[in-house]
Amino acid sequence: MTATSVPKTPSSTKEPSYAGLVLALACGATFLTFLDTTVVNVAFPAIEKSMPAEPFAHLTWIVTAYTTLFAALLTTAGRYADVLGHRPIFIGAVAVFTAASAACALAVNLPMLVAARAIQGIGAAALIPAALGLLLVRTPAEKRMAAIGSWGAAGAVAAVVGPAVGGSLTNWIDWRMIFAINVPIGLAMVYGAVVRLPAQPWARRGPLPDVVGGVLIAVGIGSLVVGLSQAGDWGVTSVGVVVPVVGGLIVTALGVLRSRGRQTAAIDLALFRIRAFAAANVSVALFSAAMYVVLLSSPLYLTNMWHYTLFEAALSVTPGAFASIVVSLYLGKRATPAVQRWSAIGGSLVLVATAATMYAILNDHRSFFIWLPFSLGGGIAAGLVFTSLSVAMSTSVPPTQFAASSGLLTTSRQVGGSVGIAVMAAMLSGSRAGHPERIRDVWVFCVVVVLLAIVPALFLPRRRVAAAAA
Repeated sequence: MTATSVPKTPSSTKEPSYAGLVLALACGATFLTFLDTTVVNVAFPAIEKSMPAEPFAHLTWIVTAYTTLFAALLTTAGRYADVLGHRPIFIGAVAVFTAASAACALAVNLPMLVAARAIQGIGAAALIPAALGLLLVRTPAEKRMAAIGSWGAAGAVAAVVGPAVGGSLTNWIDWRMIFAINVPIGLAMVYGAVVRLPAQPWARRGPLPDVVGGVLIAVGIGSLVVGLSQAGDWGVTSVGVVVPVVGGLIVTALGVLRSRGRQTAAIDLALFRIRAFAAANVSVALFSAAMYVVLLSSPLYLTNMWHYTLFEAALSVTPGAFASIVVSLYLGKRATPAVQRWSAIGGSLVLVATAATMYAILNDHRSFFIWLPFSLGGGIAAGLVFTSLSVAMSTSVPPTQFAASSGLLTTSRQVGGSVGIAVMAAMLSGSRAGHPERIRDVWVFCVVVVLLAIVPALFLPRRRVAAAAA
């Protein structure tokens, strides 16, 4: 080999004929995984009515089983994709997600539905990093930034169309259709990846990630969420609550401690030595705990208190999704360190004002124009906080650690959301007849948690840090 010759790698090999297919597969994967979060929130009231014998705390596991497994396994799954190859992990993840979606649609009881949703979460955890890795490796360098923009936009589109799709399918057909529609899309993606996208030689990139640490963290988070969600039914001091909560914290801590000093750790703890990164993760976890509660409680309030149809409820929450995207697009190009800090604080205060006003003035007088400011307030808050914290995180770490740091921020967001919904389940436990009036109480919880989220946001740097320049 001469001094000027350069060996071809997957990332340097240009395959223009496959760039469009890879982009379609990656965007399809992102769309599916985020769509399954938004559609379930809207369809939740219908699922609740179809299972009248199930306690509310048990029903919330339809949401938290997905988000908990998604969060806990995301980083580990991403490392497996880097080591074993993006294409095989992508194919396997789509297959798992599609099969789990079919199982959700065919579930005859709550345990079957929750188990299928958990498997969906496992598939989603592997699908997101594998899709991004596939996109980066198979897309020519000159088209890469545009492809990444389209990939991110697919998740935003899912947030906008999710409520309308979920509300329409549930209102006019059945809630099972929100899962059934994933099956033909997933099969088409498997076909495209297996038949239309050729395999590439792949050399294993280092040792496999630590499975034990990942499992400990997943089990610990799951146990914590179980205990919190049952606190309302069983009592805060009951053995059935204390044991899973304390045990979950201990097991999660063991998983984190196992990551210390390991090259193949489930979590890269060194990232938390960066002040901006640590502050962004703590703040996004607390903010997500409130935001996920707002997203789930809104359709419940609209259908139970205002007696909206699911389609009407879906249309009522859609403006917030639009507002979130507009704010994100505008802020993303202008988020200097000072702007990041004040956007995170300001967005949190917007959600505080929104939730507090919802608690104070909403009653049984129904009007879309009364609800519209609250929908827009939640969307604006989400756009400001999630975008500013994501940019703050990405500009605080070296480029070589961007993938790992992005995965951890997503994990913090999903874990915070799971814990928030578990607390909501505890607050709304007991008699179903009391749920509509008591939904307003969870907005007080949102106010308190978002105020706490402001504290770590205060530690975001006011100017660009050295790590980002490196």
